[in-house]
Amino acid sequence: GSDTITRVARNFRANDNVALQVGVDGDAGMYHDGTNTYIQNDTGDLYIRNNSDDKDIYFQTDDGSGGVTAYFHMDGSQYKTW
Repeated sequence: GSDTITRVARNFRANDNVALQVGVDGDAGMYHDGTNTYIQNDTGDLYIRNNSDDKDIYFQTDDGSGGVTAYFHMDGSQYKTW
């Protein structure tokens, strides 16, 4: 159609080892190999950006006791890294 955005109204799932590719040449993407997950960039710099005012970015992983905790935190309201 004439829409410039393709919208998906349900969960979208790619099989293991099938990448979600971005860019004309597919030079950025994300995939899962059945065990590990990868965010990949093959050209230029990689930016992780949060445009929400005074909001944060959290890097979380397993805490060794069945839960998940943030081990690295960037505080957007204070310009600090924890």
